[in-house]
Amino acid sequence: SENGEDGIIEKILEISFKNKEKINTCEFGAGDILKNSNTFKLIKEDRVNFSIFIEKDLNLYNKLLNLKSKFPQIISINKLVEFKKDSENTLDKILSKNNISNDIDIMSIDIDSYDLDVYRSIENFHPKLLIIEGGRQKYGIFSEHSIENKMNSFSSIYDEISKKYFLICYNGNLFFLNKNSFSKEHVEKNYYTDDEYNYLLHCIYLNYLKRGFIKMILMNLISK
Repeated sequence: SENGEDGIIEKILEISFKNKEKINTCEFGAGDILKNSNTFKLIKEDRVNFSIFIEKDLNLYNKLLNLKSKFPQIISINKLVEFKKDSENTLDKILSKNNISNDIDIMSIDIDSYDLDVYRSIENFHPKLLIIEGGRQKYGIFSEHSIENKMNSFSSIYDEISKKYFLICYNGNLFFLNKNSFSKEHVEKNYYTDDEYNYLLHCIYLNYLKRGFIKMILMNLISK
């Protein structure tokens, strides 16, 4: 993964998927999965039943086919995921046509554009853990790609997805647990769910990383 997402996933699996030995995953927008995938680490550790990668780029798709010889859990699909209802390439239709089981534990959406529109188009394949990339707009700013041609803002994503999911973490990607799969009690016991709190924690972390070595030491001493 690019920014430690695989480590966050590892912790979420430990807390919320304790009784599941192997999981099912779906990613699109990962690009080169050896470098960017949020779930490839789980494949290498033989912790998935199946792992779907939907890739529009033919060269990257061919890389997936080559990887499949080593990791047979990979299901590679050469399609562009679309969101209009009359399209034959909505996520629901792509997965249904490929006989994918409607039991997806982790779904990662990272297409740097109309991620939120794709989410809204999903009617059948709702994952237990949803990961979706957010833009870098400030907290409280509502901005969507389809309207302003920018990445969807943190607050726009939270406002839409929190209707059906609990926000549990933010690191540039927003991590959500499905309300139909996890109780409010479980989530509130194990995670910080306040959206502004999650956003500010991420900002503090980024600001910390940008500081010099001496400032980091001073900040650590002050925090104690």
